[in-house]
Amino acid sequence: KQFMNLEPKQRHFVHDGLRMHYWEWGDPREETYVFVHGIRDQGRSWDQFLDALLARGVPIKHAVAIDLRGHGKSGIEQQRREARANGGELPADLDYLWDLDSHLLLDLPAAVAEVKRISGRERIFYCGHSLGGILGYAYATLFDDLQGLITIGSPSDFARLPVWLRLLAWGPVLGF
Repeated sequence: KQFMNLEPKQRHFVHDGLRMHYWEWGDPREETYVFVHGIRDQGRSWDQFLDALLARGVPIKHAVAIDLRGHGKSGIEQQRREARANGGELPADLDYLWDLDSHLLLDLPAAVAEVKRISGRERIFYCGHSLGGILGYAYATLFDDLQGLITIGSPSDFARLPVWLRLLAWGPVLGF
């Protein structure tokens, strides 16, 4: 049984001066799942995953996949094209690149709020891959509006990561 149409609608909302793009499948009145991609990926990377879930009878009826800042259609080049097409320029002081703080403290709360707005739900399911899953762990500790959290290929115990990778995460703080 097919639970939702596999051809998504492209949508966006404006947050922090940035057009954040997302892809929406199904009926927003149904139980809602938000999908957050990994690093160097984008929302449409979930197409085959959703197709596989539906083919196996998983009853997902409404899904939203976010393009995080600096990724997919929320990336800098897309933003420049859209600004030029609308006869404008991008604000000079806006950071269009991504970092964990921007994703976790700015973009993800705004994206979850948008998904809750379009679905009319107070709580939603969150599914994240890699970076999207790491952001999901952190988001769930800060906010109480997730009905469930699913992570795929996302380390949850950072103390077990290799030392070089933990140091790399501290690079911006230490100035390297």
